Amino acid sequence: MRQVLVVHYSQTGQLGRLVQSVCAPLLVRDDLQVDFLPVQPATPYPFPWPFLTFFSVFPETVLMRP
Repeated sequence: MRQVLVVHYSQTGQLGRLVQSVCAPLLVRDDLQVDFLPVQPATPYPFPWPFLTFFSVFPETVLMRP
């Protein structure tokens, strides 16, 4: 049996539902084992982000700085 690990992150939960939908054809196959691993940040981010916080983090994200 082949194994598939689907790693995903979603702040709102929307991506999690999309991942389940996209992977639905894999879940019905008998020759596959599909596992889902939702990734959680060490520090949870608020949603929606406060206006100034968003623009404070955004430049670092574009420049790929942790």
